[in-house]
Amino acid sequence: MSELPPPEVPSTTDPKAAQAPWYRRRFLKAPVWLWISAVIVVAGVASSGDEETSSIQDGGPLAAGDTREPEAVTTTTIYYRYEPSDDPIENLLWIANSETYSLPGWALLGRTSTDDDMVFDDIRINVADDVDYKSRDDAQALIDVALAIIERSMSPVQIDIRVEVEHSEMQPDGSIEYDTRRREWIEVTGDKDGYSFTVDVYGFEPEETARMQSLKSELQTIYPELLVKATDTSTFDD
Repeated sequence: MSELPPPEVPSTTDPKAAQAPWYRRRFLKAPVWLWISAVIVVAGVASSGDEETSSIQDGGPLAAGDTREPEAVTTTTIYYRYEPSDDPIENLLWIANSETYSLPGWALLGRTSTDDDMVFDDIRINVADDVDYKSRDDAQALIDVALAIIERSMSPVQIDIRVEVEHSEMQPDGSIEYDTRRREWIEVTGDKDGYSFTVDVYGFEPEETARMQSLKSELQTIYPELLVKATDTSTFDD
């Protein structure tokens, strides 16, 4: 019987043949748990880097020793109503508005007119249609605007903030008729050195007496230097 030829042995002079067994010996003999651990570590490092970048960009909490200034969140609403003017009265409105533009009361103003009647420089301001003269918040917002104007006046002025007030009138047949009439709601006269300030709390007597007295007390507590009056709207004349 003839003998089988011996198996072929790869030549060690072939570079590719020599590298393949070395590669398999070095890397494929590593335990499976080592590969899993390496993947987890790499994923964790990448995730940490993303979170840190996101924290910096989003103004998130600062790490210990981080001296970055946190980003400020601005929520101030700007209410600009007036512009610079050669007219001293109109310019007074612009000065007060530009220096206290964040007061909510500026947004409640309607048509404004000015007049020099040789006694006082008059400023007449009608309020917006949706203003509620029975609301403490609306009254307070407009009082703050009137104070902002008068406290910047260099000479005596008279400011009248006017509103449509509901009026009731008893008819001969005993029925009650309702209409609205424009009245001075907030009045201030003087300048930055001294002024008189009056606020009217309007309502029907006796139906709204309790509400009127409550609102009067609240405003008087907030502004002790103001004169707050309760005015019965059923006694208005024409």
